[in-house]
Amino acid sequence: MRRLTPTPNPNPNPNPTPTAMPNKLGGVAAALQGLPGSVDARAAGVFGSVLAAYVLLYTAYSKQSKKLSLRQLLDVILVRVSLDNTLVELNKAVSLAGLTCLAFAYCPYVSSAPMI
Repeated sequence: MRRLTPTPNPNPNPNPTPTAMPNKLGGVAAALQGLPGSVDARAAGVFGSVLAAYVLLYTAYSKQSKKLSLRQLLDVILVRVSLDNTLVELNKAVSLAGLTCLAFAYCPYVSSAPMI
Protein backbone atom coordinates (compact mmCIF):
# COMPACT_ATOMS: atom_id res chain seq x y z
CA MET A 1 0.00 0.00 0.00
CA ARG A 2 1.13 3.44 -0.83
CA ARG A 3 1.06 6.15 1.81
CA LEU A 4 -0.39 9.54 0.99
CA THR A 5 1.64 12.46 2.16
CA PRO A 6 -0.19 15.64 3.12
CA THR A 7 0.22 18.54 0.73
CA PRO A 8 1.54 21.78 2.18
CA ASN A 9 -0.91 24.65 2.67
CA PRO A 10 -0.49 27.13 -0.22
CA ASN A 11 -1.57 29.97 2.07
CA PRO A 12 0.97 30.15 4.91
CA ASN A 13 -1.13 32.76 6.78
CA PRO A 14 -3.06 30.86 9.50
CA ASN A 15 -5.48 33.78 9.96
CA PRO A 16 -7.15 34.48 6.61
CA THR A 17 -8.63 37.88 5.98
CA PRO A 18 -12.45 38.16 6.04
CA THR A 19 -12.50 38.66 2.27
CA ALA A 20 -10.72 35.35 1.75
CA MET A 21 -13.25 33.45 3.87
CA PRO A 22 -16.06 31.70 1.98
CA ASN A 23 -19.51 33.23 2.09
CA LYS A 24 -21.69 31.17 4.42
CA LEU A 25 -24.89 33.08 3.66
CA GLY A 26 -25.77 31.26 0.48
CA GLY A 27 -26.06 32.05 -3.18
CA VAL A 28 -28.84 34.65 -3.00
CA ALA A 29 -27.17 36.66 -0.26
CA ALA A 30 -23.85 36.44 -2.08
CA ALA A 31 -25.47 37.69 -5.27
CA LEU A 32 -27.06 40.65 -3.49
CA GLN A 33 -24.00 41.47 -1.41
CA GLY A 34 -22.53 44.84 -2.24
CA LEU A 35 -25.09 45.85 -4.84
CA PRO A 36 -26.48 49.36 -4.40
CA GLY A 37 -30.26 49.28 -4.16
CA SER A 38 -30.44 45.51 -4.18
CA VAL A 39 -34.05 45.56 -2.96
CA ASP A 40 -36.38 46.26 -5.85
CA ALA A 41 -38.08 49.60 -5.20
CA ARG A 42 -41.29 48.39 -6.82
CA ALA A 43 -41.51 45.42 -4.47
CA ALA A 44 -40.95 47.63 -1.44
CA GLY A 45 -43.55 50.08 -2.73
CA VAL A 46 -46.13 47.34 -3.26
CA PHE A 47 -45.54 45.92 0.22
CA GLY A 48 -45.67 49.38 1.80
CA SER A 49 -48.91 50.22 0.00
CA VAL A 50 -50.55 46.94 1.00
CA LEU A 51 -49.39 47.39 4.59
CA ALA A 52 -50.72 50.96 4.73
CA ALA A 53 -54.06 49.80 3.35
CA TYR A 54 -54.35 47.07 5.99
CA VAL A 55 -53.32 49.39 8.81
CA LEU A 56 -55.80 52.06 7.74
CA LEU A 57 -58.74 49.91 6.68
CA TYR A 58 -58.49 46.66 8.63
CA THR A 59 -57.51 48.32 11.90
CA ALA A 60 -60.18 51.02 11.59
CA TYR A 61 -63.00 48.56 10.83
CA SER A 62 -65.36 48.09 13.76
CA LYS A 63 -67.00 44.67 13.89
CA GLN A 64 -69.79 45.88 16.17
CA SER A 65 -71.00 48.79 14.02
CA LYS A 66 -69.80 47.30 10.68
CA LYS A 67 -68.24 50.66 9.77
CA LEU A 68 -64.85 52.31 9.69
CA SER A 69 -64.07 53.94 13.03
CA LEU A 70 -61.51 56.73 13.14
CA ARG A 71 -61.47 56.46 16.93
CA GLN A 72 -60.42 52.82 16.78
CA LEU A 73 -57.65 53.64 14.31
CA LEU A 74 -56.34 56.47 16.48
CA ASP A 75 -56.42 54.19 19.53
CA VAL A 76 -53.97 51.90 17.76
CA ILE A 77 -51.75 54.56 16.18
CA LEU A 78 -51.51 56.75 19.29
CA VAL A 79 -51.25 53.76 21.70
CA ARG A 80 -54.26 54.91 23.72
CA VAL A 81 -55.46 51.51 24.93
CA SER A 82 -52.17 49.70 25.56
CA LEU A 83 -48.91 48.89 23.89
CA ASP A 84 -49.96 45.24 23.75
CA ASN A 85 -53.16 46.11 21.85
CA THR A 86 -51.20 48.25 19.37
CA LEU A 87 -48.63 45.53 18.75
CA VAL A 88 -51.34 42.90 18.26
CA GLU A 89 -53.15 45.06 15.71
CA LEU A 90 -49.94 45.93 13.84
CA ASN A 91 -48.94 42.25 13.87
CA LYS A 92 -52.27 41.41 12.22
CA ALA A 93 -51.71 44.06 9.54
CA VAL A 94 -48.14 42.93 8.80
CA SER A 95 -49.21 39.28 8.64
CA LEU A 96 -52.07 40.02 6.26
CA ALA A 97 -49.84 42.21 4.09
CA GLY A 98 -47.25 39.44 3.91
CA LEU A 99 -49.84 36.87 2.87
CA THR A 100 -51.25 39.24 0.27
CA CYS A 101 -47.81 39.90 -1.24
CA LEU A 102 -47.10 36.17 -1.23
CA ALA A 103 -50.28 35.68 -3.26
CA PHE A 104 -49.10 38.45 -5.63
CA ALA A 105 -45.86 36.53 -6.15
CA TYR A 106 -47.78 33.55 -7.52
CA CYS A 107 -49.83 35.62 -9.96
CA PRO A 108 -48.67 35.34 -13.56
CA TYR A 109 -46.75 38.26 -14.99
CA VAL A 110 -48.75 40.28 -17.52
CA SER A 111 -46.56 42.13 -19.97
CA SER A 112 -47.60 45.17 -21.91
CA ALA A 113 -46.62 43.55 -25.23
CA PRO A 114 -49.57 42.62 -27.45
CA MET A 115 -50.34 38.93 -27.68
CA ILE A 116 -50.30 37.46 -31.17
